[in-house]
Amino acid sequence: MKIILFVLIFCPIFIFGQAWDYPVKPGTEKWKDIKSTEEKLKICQIPPEIITKLSTEDLVQLCMNYPLLGDILFSNAGYQNGFDIVSSNFNGFKELFKRQDAARALLMYYEKFDLNAFERNKGEIYTNVFFDICIDVVMSQPVFINALDKEQTIRLLKKSLDKLYIRKENANSLFRQKFTAVVLSRLLLKNSTIEKRSAIFESNDFLLLNNQYILVDTLLINKIQKEAENYLNLNK
Repeated sequence: MKIILFVLIFCPIFIFGQAWDYPVKPGTEKWKDIKSTEEKLKICQIPPEIITKLSTEDLVQLCMNYPLLGDILFSNAGYQNGFDIVSSNFNGFKELFKRQDAARALLMYYEKFDLNAFERNKGEIYTNVFFDICIDVVMSQPVFINALDKEQTIRLLKKSLDKLYIRKENANSLFRQKFTAVVLSRLLLKNSTIEKRSAIFESNDFLLLNNQYILVDTLLINKIQKEAENYLNLNK
């Protein structure tokens, strides 16, 4: 009895923080019954008494499970603008931006993502059929990329390269490949000096892809892949 009282009195934040999940999820009848975007935005907010008590790992999980994450891809002003809108409308991302260990926790989440498993279970376990793209857009945000140290940068380069290899082996479209290429390009740009920077980093085609996810030169993905491989070889 004393143990039960101790748990109830001293551990409610931990319990609620670990147990909280979105009350309504896409694919359910309740979700279909919600007609307005404003209501969906409201119901998906993490309660303020819980959000600050969440570990950064749990917060990352909730951000990546955010029911409206796929809206990143539906902005008329581009995918970067799509992320900016989604993150400004969701208190989970607002809180994540405040966490000093956000980049580390997001990197760990990204490393665990299995692209092959996603493609096998797309539309079933993963109701967001563009989740593989969304995770690239989130990971490639400068606020996270710039917070990585060198060891973490190399880990992310390796994981992103592996993901790009798998995309090519699975004959993923260039549309999907380009989002993984942007993770690589932003890492490379951050870690290259102006004096030693490859000429491709100065091209308009590179800047369009790196800044706005617009792919003009279809060979650019291969060039970025080669730059990433060279960087890893030099930093073994």
